[in-house]
Amino acid sequence: MDAKLASVSESLDAKLNMVSNRLDEKINSMFTNTTSEIRIQNVMMRHKLTIQVQTEVQLIAKRWKQLGIVPIQR
Repeated sequence: MDAKLASVSESLDAKLNMVSNRLDEKINSMFTNTTSEIRIQNVMMRHKLTIQVQTEVQLIAKRWKQLGIVPIQR
């Protein structure tokens, strides 16, 4: 009986380890995906802000031109 119990225990341990490893893989994958998504969002936000700044600079330059203001070239 002890041998059968030991065999069942080993089998359960093996299955538990397998499930635990799969769970670790899933968690790592989710973390990696989330990190990648955050990086993509940061790049998109920087791009959007760059376009907004360029637009503001163009509007300022247009307004200065209307007012006859000439920026100093350095």
